[in-house]
Amino acid sequence: MKQNNIVCLLLIIVISCTTRGPILQIDTQDFTAIDTVAAGSTAVRQLVLHNKGDAPLIIEDFLSSCNCTSFDITKGLTIRKGESRIVKINITADSSKLKRLNDIVLTFKTNASPAFYTIEKAFYIE
Repeated sequence: MKQNNIVCLLLIIVISCTTRGPILQIDTQDFTAIDTVAAGSTAVRQLVLHNKGDAPLIIEDFLSSCNCTSFDITKGLTIRKGESRIVKINITADSSKLKRLNDIVLTFKTNASPAFYTIEKAFYIE
């Protein structure tokens, strides 16, 4: 009886250690490649959201520090384990901010741990 309890306890420990839940990994290579945006124009970049975990990943919310950006994503987007989604980011350069460095901070809130994922990028308006 005691051996069965020990085996059950060890099994629970092994299962809890191997369960990871959703894990967000973001490929930012295309997004961070932007250096300059012409005033009055829109640059389109993409992020690739990967779920590297073993449970569905839910993008609960997303926001930008700059009104110059828009996303083609909806709140509640679910990415199954092992899958990826491309998110397009539109960056519109305000012509009133000519010859200025602009900083963008993108934040994604998810059901993963940690819940928040932040990306920062500066670009120059010419």
